[in-house]
Amino acid sequence: MKIPSKNAWVTFADSSEIVKGGVISGFSFGQELAIACTKNGQLYAMANKLPPTGQPATLGKVTDDGKAIVEPLCGTAFDLKTGKPVGKWCPYPLGQLVFGRLIGPSDVAVFKVRQQGGKVQVRHGTTNKAPALYPVANALTRACRVCRLSVPDQCEREGPVRAELLAWRPRLAGQG
Repeated sequence: MKIPSKNAWVTFADSSEIVKGGVISGFSFGQELAIACTKNGQLYAMANKLPPTGQPATLGKVTDDGKAIVEPLCGTAFDLKTGKPVGKWCPYPLGQLVFGRLIGPSDVAVFKVRQQGGKVQVRHGTTNKAPALYPVANALTRACRVCRLSVPDQCEREGPVRAELLAWRPRLAGQG
């Protein structure tokens, strides 16, 4: 029995937000992705956390030839098509002293991307948070297990958004 694919084209940004030679990010269905645009206007999508430090790809720089993105702290370049490291792993001094010794080379996840109808869409798995066919209806009827919000992907963001969402909610006994 073949298991059906849950991959779907999901809108991450408006086409007007794209800047040639820049990187933007989008968040949908529990996934934060970066969309890089080369100087030629070619789009590439990848996870917004670049190995080995987990720095956002939006802080990275697309190379002049448009073939790679460079992680800002360690200087590792990743191929925009395959996500594989290009050249030396962690060539910057901080990378050589710390991260290059502790963490071995790893790839960044890449995804298919397209522009359609003034939107930038990425093809990725929607997970069980909301099936691709019914994202709005499912998000409104399903509550998150962590903070009981009606829209699950709002509470699972990292950083200040999650802190703000949880700050107003009084903790119940036994929930930590």
